[in-house]
Amino acid sequence: MVVLDPITALLHAGTPGETKGLILRLVDFLKGQGITSLMTNLTGDLESREQSNIEISSLVDTWLLLRDIESGAERTAGSTF
Repeated sequence: MVVLDPITALLHAGTPGETKGLILRLVDFLKGQGITSLMTNLTGDLESREQSNIEISSLVDTWLLLRDIESGAERTAGSTF
């Protein structure tokens, strides 16, 4: 098993295009070797939560969205599959 937490940290390694290419090759390699991987992605308040900054959401088998929901003075957790 391989864990990358968060993949957005890789954005500092090169341009967004280079980072996307790196992640594409890594996902392809891991799947080809039968290695399970878990990747996290951090998003800001203004970013779309249904896609990653590196635009690889269509490559993964499962996309799990976790978020905090604030309503009034109460904070609850929500998830989407």
